[in-house]
Amino acid sequence: MSQQINFGKLAFKAGEDLTTKMYHLVKLNNDGTIVLCGADERAIGVLDGKPRVGESVAVNVLGTSKVVVGGAVNIGDYLVSNANGQVITRTNETNVIGIALENASNAGEIIEMLIIPLSL
Repeated sequence: MSQQINFGKLAFKAGEDLTTKMYHLVKLNNDGTIVLCGADERAIGVLDGKPRVGESVAVNVLGTSKVVVGGAVNIGDYLVSNANGQVITRTNETNVIGIALENASNAGEIIEMLIIPLSL
C-alpha cells in the first residue's frame, strides 16, 4: 500500500504541461520552472499535482512520496529517472533520487519511495 509522509514540499511553476505526470520526477529548468526529468538527470523531487504550463504546483522534496515506476523495482533499490520521468532501478547512473520502499513488477505501477537525492 503506497503512502506519502512528506516533511517538505516546495511550490514551483510548471514550465511545460504536466497534467498527465503526477508522481513523476521533475527537475529545475534554467528559468526556475519545473519540467519532466529525463534519463539520469538530477531530479529536484516528485510532482504532486497536475499543472498546466505556468500553473503553480507542489513538489515533494523530503520524506516519502508516491512515484510511478518505469519497470520492475525491488524494495531497497536505489532509484533514478528514466527518459519519461519514471523511477527505475539504478545500474550505473549517477543521479539517485531515492530508495524503493515497495516492490513493483510492471511499468506504470505506483510505489512509495524514500526521497534521498544523491550523486554517485
